[in-house]
Amino acid sequence: MAAYFYHEALNRLLSEDDWLIVQDTYDPKSNFKHETLFTLTNGYMGTRGAFEQGAVPEMPGNYLAGIFNKGDGPVRELVNLPQWHGISVFANRNALRYAEEASPLNAQTCEVIRFCRILDMKQGILISESVYRDRDGHETAVGTCRFVSRHDVHRTGIRLFATPLNHEGVFGIESRIDGSAVNWNTNPKFRAKHFNLLAAEDGDSEQLYLEAVTKDEAIHIGMGSAIHGLSRIGQQTPLPTIYHKFSNEGEECAEYVEFRIGRQETVQLDKLVVTYQSLELNGGRPRDAVHRNLARYRSEGWTQELRKHTNRYAKMWQEADIQIAGSEEDNRLVRFNLFHLMSTAYSGSPAVSMAAKGLHGEGYWGHVFWDTEIFMLPFFMYTFPDLAQSLLKYRYEKLGGARENARIAGYAGAKFPWQSAASGQEEIPPFSYDEHGAAQPLWMGKIEDHVTADIAYAVCQYVAVADDPAFMLACGLELLIETARFWQSRVEYDAERRQYVILNVIGPDEFHEHVDNNAYTNAMAARNLVQAAATLTDFQARFPAEVSDLLARLDWRPDDIAEWRKIAALMYIPRDEERLLIEQFDGYFQKKDYQFTAFDALGMPVYTGNPQLAELEQTQIIKQADTVMLLLLLRGFADAATVQANYDYYEKRTWHQSSLSMGMYALMAQRLGDTEKAYDLWLRTARTDLMDRHGNAGLGLHAAATGAVWQVLIFGFGGVQPDESSGMLEIAPSLPRAWKSLSFTVQWRGYRLAVEAEPEHLHITLPEIRQGILQVKIWGRPYAWRAEHSGERISIARRREASING
Repeated sequence: MAAYFYHEALNRLLSEDDWLIVQDTYDPKSNFKHETLFTLTNGYMGTRGAFEQGAVPEMPGNYLAGIFNKGDGPVRELVNLPQWHGISVFANRNALRYAEEASPLNAQTCEVIRFCRILDMKQGILISESVYRDRDGHETAVGTCRFVSRHDVHRTGIRLFATPLNHEGVFGIESRIDGSAVNWNTNPKFRAKHFNLLAAEDGDSEQLYLEAVTKDEAIHIGMGSAIHGLSRIGQQTPLPTIYHKFSNEGEECAEYVEFRIGRQETVQLDKLVVTYQSLELNGGRPRDAVHRNLARYRSEGWTQELRKHTNRYAKMWQEADIQIAGSEEDNRLVRFNLFHLMSTAYSGSPAVSMAAKGLHGEGYWGHVFWDTEIFMLPFFMYTFPDLAQSLLKYRYEKLGGARENARIAGYAGAKFPWQSAASGQEEIPPFSYDEHGAAQPLWMGKIEDHVTADIAYAVCQYVAVADDPAFMLACGLELLIETARFWQSRVEYDAERRQYVILNVIGPDEFHEHVDNNAYTNAMAARNLVQAAATLTDFQARFPAEVSDLLARLDWRPDDIAEWRKIAALMYIPRDEERLLIEQFDGYFQKKDYQFTAFDALGMPVYTGNPQLAELEQTQIIKQADTVMLLLLLRGFADAATVQANYDYYEKRTWHQSSLSMGMYALMAQRLGDTEKAYDLWLRTARTDLMDRHGNAGLGLHAAATGAVWQVLIFGFGGVQPDESSGMLEIAPSLPRAWKSLSFTVQWRGYRLAVEAEPEHLHITLPEIRQGILQVKIWGRPYAWRAEHSGERISIARRREASING
C-alpha cells in the first residue's frame, strides 16, 4: 500500500487502497465538492468534510437528523448547528512576547507544499495532512484523523499530529466550538441563523460547553469538548505545557495550549466531542448528558472509541459490501456510494428519515422526498431491514401531517408532501429562481401527487421482502388505507371514456406541469388501491380484532374495498396501441419532438435550444425516467415488446437533468438484455458526485443516485427480484464483460444469502442455519433448499443441475 502521509501514524491507520477516496492536490475551487464527498455521518449527526484549520472558500456544516427550523429562512430547513471540528496550529510562538502576531497554519497564511486527504470508507474515517511553509520558510507537517462514531452516535473525535520539519520552538494549538454557524453562508438570499446561544462556557471541569436553542421549536443542542492526551508521539507521559487557557468570546468557546517541541519531533493530541439534543431527552436540557458522556469518553480515550467505531463499520460492511472481480476502480465506486448510503440511515428514532441530500449539505433544505422510498429503501430492505422499517415508520409518524395536507387540498385520506421535514406537512418553498433571478412558482407540493402512491408501494415491497406482518399491522395497513382514500377522492369519473382519470398533476418528469393522466401517476395510484384492498381483506381474515379496532378509529366504510377495486380496474392509461407506446400524459405525443444526439465530456445529453421551462414544456424532452420508471416498478404492467418499445422511444428524449434518471435507464437496459449499455449508464451514475456530474455536489449528496447504484448492481447485474407469482426470490445474474464475478449479500424473509455470480455459474452460501426450506429460482429454475449446516453452499451452472457442497 502506498505511503500517503509524512506522519507514519496516519499511514498505519489506513485500509487497503480500494477502500480509499484520495484527494492529493489542494484546489480551493473544489472545496465545496470535497466537503460533501468527505462528509462523515452516523445517521444521527452529519459533519461536512471542511478543514479543521479552515479554508477559503468553505461551507462547513454540522447537522443533527430531525432538527429543523424556519426562523428568518424561506422555509423550514435542516439546521446548520455549531461547528465542533475546528483546530488551529500556531508555530514558533514566543511565550514572552505578548504583542506577537499569531497566524494559524493554513492554506491562506502559508504555502501548501504537500497535501493529501483521504476518506477511508472501510473504517469511516477522514485523514488529512498538509505540509505548510510559512513566511519565514519554516515547514510544518499537520495531520488529522477524524471520525463520527457509529458506536456512540453522540461522540466525535479528532487526533492531531504536528511536526516542525526544519525548525523548533513553541507551538500553540487551539480547539474551538464555533457557534457562529449559519445556513447558506455563501448565499445572502437564503442565509439564515436558526439558533440562539444560551451558553458558551469555558474551563468547567477542564472542558468546553456550548448550548444552542432553535428559534422556532426551542430544541436545545448541547456540545462539549476537551483536549486530551497531549504528548510526544511514542511517549506515554503527557507533554508539559507552557500555557493552558479556556475562553469564550461571543459565539465561540476555545481551549488553547502551548508547549515546546524540537525539530522533527511529533506531538499528538486528541479532541473529544459529545453532542446531545433535547428531543431525545424528553425535552430536558442536554448539559448533564453531555458532561456525563464526555467524562466517560475522556476516561476511555479516543483510541478505544475509534476501535469500537471501526468494529461497527466492519459489521455493517459484512452485510453491505459488494465485491467486483475485474476492476479495482469499480469496487471503489461501489463502496463510495454504499458508504454514504448506509452511513446516513438511523434507526434510533422514527421521527427522522433520509433526506435527498443526506446529512451532507443544505441542498433541498434537508428535506425528504420520494427518493427515500423508491431509490434508497430497496438497499435497506435487502441489507438492513431494521433500518428500512425505521425509514417507513417516519412516514407513519408523519401521517397526521399528510392528513392535514389532504384536507387543505380538499381531499380525503392522507396526501404525503413533496418535501417533508419534521411535521409531515408540505415544506416546499413557494418559488425557485431562474438564472436571471426571477421567481418561478413551484407546483410540485400542490400537484406532484405520485409521492403518496410511492410510499404505499414501498410499504408493500418492504413487507414482502422482510416478511414483517407485525409492521403491516402496526403501521403499514393504516398507511395503505389512508393513501387509498386519498386516491379515491382524487380521481374523477370520465363519462365519455367510462374510466377514471386524474387531472392536473406533475409526474416524475417535472418539465411538464399541469398535465392530465400522467401514466406513472395513474398506474401507481391504481396499484395503491389494489394493494390496499388486497392487504385489508387479508388482514381482516388473519387479525379480525385488531383490524376492526383500526377501522373503527378510521371511520371506514364497508364498501370502500369494492370501490377501490373498481377505480383501479377502470383507471385510464393513455396509449398509442399501434406503436405499443404508453403516452406519458394526455397530449404528450402532440408536443414538438426532440431527440438527443450530442453529449458533453461527462456523457450528459446536450440540448441546443433555450433550456427555460416555458420552452421545454412545449417539447417531448423529459427531465428523467417517467414512463420507463413505471415499467420498472410495475413489472407485470406490460409485455416485453411494449417495454422495449417504450424504452427505445423515451430514452432518446430524456435529458437526465435529475440524478434519479440514469440509474433507472441503466436498470431497464439491463432488464432488456443490453448489459454493456447498462454498464456504461451505471458507471455514470456511480460517478455522479465524484465527477460532480450535475454541478451541485457541493450542496450535498445525491442520495438517490447512491441507491440507484445498488439497484443496478443487485436487481440488474445480479438479477435479484421477487417472483410475485410463486413467492420465491429469483436470481438470474448477467455480468458486464469487464467483470469476472460479482459477490454480494442479501436478506430475504429472514434468510441471509451470500451470493457469488460468475458469467456461467452461481454460488449461494447461507452463513447461518435457519429452520425451514429456502425456495429460490435461479435462472428461471426453482430450487428448494434446507440448510442443515452453517456455511452450506449451493453451486449452479447456468444450464446444468445444481450440486450441493456442505
